[in-house]
Amino acid sequence: MHFQARVCVYPSSGVLRFPVPDLLVPWKKKYQDYNPKLIDFNDIQKPDKGKDRRKMNQIESAVSLPFNKYDQAYDVDRESVLGKYKVVLGIPRNPVGRTGVVGRGCLPLWGPNHVQRLIVTRWAKDNTDKPVVRKGKRLFQFISWARKHDGTWTIYPEHATDKIDHTTVKEVIPNVNTKPVEILESMFQKGQEVFLGYVDSPSNTDNAWLELTIKTYMDDSQTFHQYNYLNNFIFQEDDSLHLAVWKTASSRDMNDTEQYQCLKSIAKNLRASF
Repeated sequence: MHFQARVCVYPSSGVLRFPVPDLLVPWKKKYQDYNPKLIDFNDIQKPDKGKDRRKMNQIESAVSLPFNKYDQAYDVDRESVLGKYKVVLGIPRNPVGRTGVVGRGCLPLWGPNHVQRLIVTRWAKDNTDKPVVRKGKRLFQFISWARKHDGTWTIYPEHATDKIDHTTVKEVIPNVNTKPVEILESMFQKGQEVFLGYVDSPSNTDNAWLELTIKTYMDDSQTFHQYNYLNNFIFQEDDSLHLAVWKTASSRDMNDTEQYQCLKSIAKNLRASF
């Protein structure tokens, strides 16, 4: 069951979703009056008078795509982590259920849109370099990213990926030399997958949805702490400035459901306090 994928207004469009009560989310339930609007990212960005004809062309373009397999022509993985999804009249169907809108919405792909995220963690230590313990369990910290334009915090930068190379490392950590880069690359290879699944996102539609892979990388060598890479670190992405700092993981400080669940999974894997 998804909830965010049924929020009243579709993001960045002003379009109202067709109401979908909990009982009628599953496709196996008949919904005779169901009449959702079609939304495509082109419609959101460039509305025009020829919208109806263009919508038909967009739907037709999806019919010939090879869903439930790797798309060699477009170099895109159209398989779902949830297993095989239904394709009705050449259009993929959201395996979780109805959302109140059809089309791609603001997502780039029909069907599953795969997103990968990276979270770097370390064990929390006090000023004497001793582990910080709460109720018999160690505390851990994670790199938290703040967007300077609105002050919001996130546990992963948007550009994070599970494919780590010298370029990526230098984007994440400023002014690193060769040796630290090699250390970081070695550390990243030990990354552990903590989440793989469907994302209940407001961007989802009946025909396009987000699927997320999250990996955590434990900085057990305390590389970041040793070199103080995160002191006053600011990087630029998509015309927005971001600040990165270490934060101690605590369930009391998390407001975002997705990020809360992710850190909770990490804490469980580490047998740490949360």
